[in-house]
Amino acid sequence: MHSKVLKYHTLTLYISELDACDTSEDSERQNETMGQISDEKKTSVVDDKISLAESLLLVGRSYQFEDKNEEAIKSYEQAVQFADEKGQHEVKVSAYQHLGKLFTDISEYENAIENYEKARESSPGLKGNKMEVVPYEWLGYNHLQAGNYQGSIKYYNKVVTLATQLGENRTVFNAYIGLGNAFNYIGEIDSAETCFKKALTAANELKHERLEREAYTHAAQVYYNHCKFEAAVESYIKVKEISHDLGEKLEEANACLMLGRTFQQLKQHDDAIEYYRKVIEFSKELEDKKMNARAVQKLGALFLTLASDCNDDSNYKMAIEWYEKALAVFETEPIDHLHLEKALSGLGIAFFHIGDAEKATSYLRKAQRFATTETDRVDPTRINVTGTEKNLQDPNATTSQVQQEGI
Repeated sequence: MHSKVLKYHTLTLYISELDACDTSEDSERQNETMGQISDEKKTSVVDDKISLAESLLLVGRSYQFEDKNEEAIKSYEQAVQFADEKGQHEVKVSAYQHLGKLFTDISEYENAIENYEKARESSPGLKGNKMEVVPYEWLGYNHLQAGNYQGSIKYYNKVVTLATQLGENRTVFNAYIGLGNAFNYIGEIDSAETCFKKALTAANELKHERLEREAYTHAAQVYYNHCKFEAAVESYIKVKEISHDLGEKLEEANACLMLGRTFQQLKQHDDAIEYYRKVIEFSKELEDKKMNARAVQKLGALFLTLASDCNDDSNYKMAIEWYEKALAVFETEPIDHLHLEKALSGLGIAFFHIGDAEKATSYLRKAQRFATTETDRVDPTRINVTGTEKNLQDPNATTSQVQQEGI
């Protein structure tokens, strides 16, 4: 009798110690406790008739600590069975929770959720824990990546519910970002916007500027992609300001690049030019050649577009100004030969239109040199400079003839 009482108190001690360690903060203590449980103790505990369900729960934990997952699962399932037979409600709930954690650890999230839900069914007032949220997070993310957006929304909504109960604002933030992206992909823009605003609220409560920037960035991308350019500008300006305050120049430069693109869509060309120039300045400071090339291409292409618009309106003097600006941009290293050729040929045609054949011929010949030196590049828009030059020498040549042969 004394032996049975001693075994019972030993088992109770183990369980109470393990329950006290059942948080991430005390994981090291739990590992030490698990390591002390020998195979001999496993056997002696299981043989104890006083609390077989508790014994199996303890053995399952020990197996789990040793990464013997199949054995752990069997022990937990048996613990559920015996606890149910003996009416040991708390042990049954605990076994389900441990099964949920184990399945989470081995990335079997559907099984994890099934067991966590069984624990809640057995104890409706059960307080949640951080580990219970994890499988919902992963399933939300996995469904999002797989394109199953409705499934993603389902799981992320569950994350919001559980994480809000636990006061886990960082997890709430992540869930709302995931929800916003899922709603965006199915075209529910208003719902996406609402989710990003809620993510921003969570970030504000955390006083986390980088998370605030992330929320603004996601919102700005959605606005831009759905042609809500004024709203996109507001969000990108916030991204730029936060990046500036944090001293993160690369992120600030990327925000400026997107502001340039967005202002270009709004036909606010002066603002677009200003932000593209800022990106070029940042790229030089950061010695980022790739960023410099992108900004140069965007700025130069904008100049070409403006020049082309002036040509269409027969405003050739203004077209020449824009082409010259484009030329100045594309002549810098690294040289963009395709766009440089377009700027040169555009200048040639514009000067022809205002009657300056000498400058027209000069620019067209320069364009021809770039065309012929880039023999490995095929450009269907390349000008037939030879035919154009021939017509430029003919005072009777019409504009339509030049355009047909040269553009």
